[in-house]
Amino acid sequence: MVHHSILLIDDDILHLKNLKERIEDIFGPIVQTAHGYKAGVIALNSLQPDLILIDHFLDLGKTSIDFITENIKKGEIPIIVLTTFYNTKIFNDVVKMHPVDFIAKSCSDFDLEKSIKLALAKNKTSTSTKALDIIFVKVDKVLRRIDLTKLEMIEVEGRFLKLYMENTTYLIRSTLNEMNEKLPTNFIKIHQSFIVNKNYIEYYNPETFKVQLKSCSAFVSRPYKKIIKNFIQFD
Repeated sequence: MVHHSILLIDDDILHLKNLKERIEDIFGPIVQTAHGYKAGVIALNSLQPDLILIDHFLDLGKTSIDFITENIKKGEIPIIVLTTFYNTKIFNDVVKMHPVDFIAKSCSDFDLEKSIKLALAKNKTSTSTKALDIIFVKVDKVLRRIDLTKLEMIEVEGRFLKLYMENTTYLIRSTLNEMNEKLPTNFIKIHQSFIVNKNYIEYYNPETFKVQLKSCSAFVSRPYKKIIKNFIQFD
């Protein structure tokens, strides 16, 4: 189990420490922690964990539902939602996000171990059956095949998206979030208007917040600076 990585997100530092210790007593040192919503977003993008355990009620008025909706592509990473309090409405809302499990923080070590093992098994199965890095997008009146290994960057341009591929660009009608759901994990959002392929990053200028790719460039907004720095330093 040591080759797995688990991201634990909670805005309560004591619960964070306690859960980390409980999990690592069972599985060993495989847990990374994030204290609060913003730290969770940064850790998600830099660590690319195999599993997320997240408290339902977070800081900044956010919940696990907000975190999943705003940051995770559908089916990309298995998620276990943890909570100390819930009712039928909360349960029904969380279920719509299709988490692997929804458990109490006070659950037994057996139930915690069982839930994590099932989630990691689910992730292994979904990874082994992952489709090729190819998608089809509507360009003009035809569905065009896009090889994601050659896609450098996606930029918002009005109500359209501009896809940069080597010496070619395509303009498609879609939103950045819709497109993001189709992309593998080597694509990272660095700005409200830009998603880039990490494999094409040539350099990052921290003074201008500019990322240079092979044939195009993009700007990094302040909330995403740590994502780029973590990639450059540790990836």
